[in-house]
Amino acid sequence: MKQFIRLFNRIILIVTLLLCTVSVFCFENPQDDSENVENFLFALPDDQKAIKLNELAMEIVAKDPQKAINYSNRSLKIALQKNYLTEIANAYSNIGLAYDYLGEYKIALENHVEALRIREIQKDRVGMAQSLNNIGVIYYSIKAYHEAREFYDRALKLRISIGDTNEIYKSLSNMGLVSFNIGEFSKSLEYYFEMLKIVESTSDTSEYANIHNKIAMVYYALNMYEDALTFYKKAIEMSSSVNNKAELARSLTNIGNIYFETNRLKEALTSYEKALIIREENKDKKGIGIIQNNIGMIHKQMENYPKALDYCTRAIASRLETGDSSGVFHPLTTKAQIYILLKNYDDAIINLNIANEIANNLGDKKQLLIVYEIYHDLYRDIGNYRSALDYYKLYSSTKDSLINEESNKRIAELKISYDVDKKEKENIMLRQQNESQRRINEIQKTSFIMITFLIFVLLIMFYFRYKTNQRTNRLLNTKNQTISEQTDKLELILKDLRKNEQKLIESNATKDKFFTIIAHDLKNPLHAIVLSSDTIKTKFKMMTEQQHVDLITQIHKAGLHLSNLLENLLFWSKAQSGAMKPERQMIDLSFLVTENVKLLSESAKNKGITIQSGNGGSVYAYADPNMINTVIRNLMSNAIKFTSKGGEISLNTRINNEYCELKVKDTGVGISEIDLKKLFRIDVHYSTFGTSREKGTGLGLILCREFMEMNHGSIEAESTIGKGTELTIKIPLKPSKSATE
Repeated sequence: MKQFIRLFNRIILIVTLLLCTVSVFCFENPQDDSENVENFLFALPDDQKAIKLNELAMEIVAKDPQKAINYSNRSLKIALQKNYLTEIANAYSNIGLAYDYLGEYKIALENHVEALRIREIQKDRVGMAQSLNNIGVIYYSIKAYHEAREFYDRALKLRISIGDTNEIYKSLSNMGLVSFNIGEFSKSLEYYFEMLKIVESTSDTSEYANIHNKIAMVYYALNMYEDALTFYKKAIEMSSSVNNKAELARSLTNIGNIYFETNRLKEALTSYEKALIIREENKDKKGIGIIQNNIGMIHKQMENYPKALDYCTRAIASRLETGDSSGVFHPLTTKAQIYILLKNYDDAIINLNIANEIANNLGDKKQLLIVYEIYHDLYRDIGNYRSALDYYKLYSSTKDSLINEESNKRIAELKISYDVDKKEKENIMLRQQNESQRRINEIQKTSFIMITFLIFVLLIMFYFRYKTNQRTNRLLNTKNQTISEQTDKLELILKDLRKNEQKLIESNATKDKFFTIIAHDLKNPLHAIVLSSDTIKTKFKMMTEQQHVDLITQIHKAGLHLSNLLENLLFWSKAQSGAMKPERQMIDLSFLVTENVKLLSESAKNKGITIQSGNGGSVYAYADPNMINTVIRNLMSNAIKFTSKGGEISLNTRINNEYCELKVKDTGVGISEIDLKKLFRIDVHYSTFGTSREKGTGLGLILCREFMEMNHGSIEAESTIGKGTELTIKIPLKPSKSATE
């Protein structure tokens, strides 16, 4: 293992040295170029020098951001001295772009905001749109997507008013991407389809495949796989027609991803293999490594482990050829998982150790989480539970640390957003103050000149008074309109409050009626207990032993009925008050059914009823086990209660789409269609005697409905008089998105 790690490290070292050597050769003569630039700039006048410095900064900003900042600062210094507003704005914009490349987003935002302020003064709409877009890019980089959308949208509107189709196309692309990241997929599709219209109107076939890939990406996110496939296939046709192999490989890879996601493994493999051939023709080593790893994962799923290991090994080699040591992480972890499945734990540990070293060197905690989880699985399989526990603890602590880091990062991003907003507001106030000062200066100058022309001054005064009155009237009209709008809003709020009050009154009336029914049901068993006990007390000696037994049996039945009613009422009240919270987890529904059959088999046997439980294997669902247990017990108790001697009760489970269904069917007396509508209603009392005169509480099915709704499930009833009743509960197979969030 140590020899393998040493060999791996040597490969990384050699690749790194090669990259460094290339860098040395690439930047061997910067000094000569710089001297030529300085000699050229020296001969230029100041206005041309400021322009040229900004042009140079723009040319090198992506390659050498620090040098671009130096050029822009020199241009800014000259432009500020000469008050060249255009070049001042361009310098701030270039500085913002450079700091964006350096990851200094706060400084980048401040410079873009300053560029926007100057361009607003100039009323340079093209420049304003560019600055707004640059600010949107910064917010997008720090994942402040809502703020990014605001500035992208302002840039788009300006570009539409200007009528620049190319810039409109770019803004639509930005709006589509930021809407996608916010999760507003329908909006994202609208923007991408607008882009498609532009492409179709200009007949720019080079962009056809790109925009179809973007649309397909949104459909993929919506799990609309067939629509996504349609657009990816169109992208393939268009890429093939213009011989755009890079876009063709991208489309084939994405189609492979969809097939992999939908478990169509053979089709996924075919698509990935086609993409691999194209990437090999293009000598795209990074892309080759990605596809090879994907193919390895397909073979792993197909349990073709030798091929899976071969492709993962090839993926590692491809990534190392590009000097991308971090890119070998996923093939290494995939190999480790395969070796665990093959019980080849030594090779699994070798690959895991290398992956662990890469993740630690990169400081990538998300990769460390993957490594620790695989270590945990490996040692658990080996039976080394102490080491498994140690890695579980490492996994938990790293996960907590990652959550804290992301929270701190989000706080820092919000602070940047707040600081920039504050700066923008300060700039607005400064502009207003400058504008006010300018007006004051103009008035003073005008007043000074008009002193010698008294009549003209009087006319000016009347004129200003007239304009002031107009402005005052406009303000009054605006305020009156605002008051009117606020009054309308208050009336709407009051209307909503009245509706809510009426709903509350109706709800309370329904519950009052329900509690009246419950009080009546409580009184009957209590009354039976009192009467029977009083009879025993007063006539005990005169009664036969059988009469004693009958009365005691009545008291026992009344007590059981009362206990059952109170237990259901307690559960129901806890559910209503919010005191009972479902603790959802993966449960074995077959196990719960079996346990309840054992529990109630004696009651069924006493009535000569046969209970049949259908499935032999385990069936899993996601719910609170205690609540579901209570529901099953209630349904079985009802079935026994209303089934005559010699009858039959069957319990069957099955998977139906995203739910697990349990059907409890009896051959009892059945329920009429009218009474079926009363079963789950709180405001209607429905309770009947069983086939052996058992008394129902009327609350059990209401409680069942409450518990099923709390577990994101449902309950339904079907019945035919004289043939029996079938009650079906549906429980989610896995956590829903709303539940996990």
